[in-house]
Amino acid sequence: MIGYAILASLWHVSRFLRALRLVAIGLAVLGGVYCMNALLAPTLTWCAESPEASCLPASCEGRERTIVLFTAEWCPSCHELESVTLRDPRVIDRLQRYGKIIVDVDRNPEAADRAGIRGIPTMIFLDGDCEGSARMTGYRGPEDFIRMLDEVERR
Repeated sequence: MIGYAILASLWHVSRFLRALRLVAIGLAVLGGVYCMNALLAPTLTWCAESPEASCLPASCEGRERTIVLFTAEWCPSCHELESVTLRDPRVIDRLQRYGKIIVDVDRNPEAADRAGIRGIPTMIFLDGDCEGSARMTGYRGPEDFIRMLDEVERR
């Protein structure tokens, strides 16, 4: 009788461990899929403006619009904009045909001063002549950002 109880409990433990192993394998597969999606997801390529190199002429040339993003490493709203809004597939799709310039205000304060930047993140939208057509300061989620792009593109 005792032997049967031991065997029965071992059988239940064995079933539990098998189920636990299947859950662990499932989580590992899901984690791998998530990581691969992150690695394979389309991203935007930005030209980094610096005192040594100007991105503006090349970014504006042959494009109807260019976006200039002023940011800083220490800025939480900038990181949120970059990790949420600028990774949204709808935003990526819309910005593919834009020239894209990123300016770190700490590494390039002269460019920030010339543009009159008072807060970050700030995005300045330039028309085909590289003239400012719109400006947006502060974090915007994907929906607000897309509405701003709609407005910029109507001009």
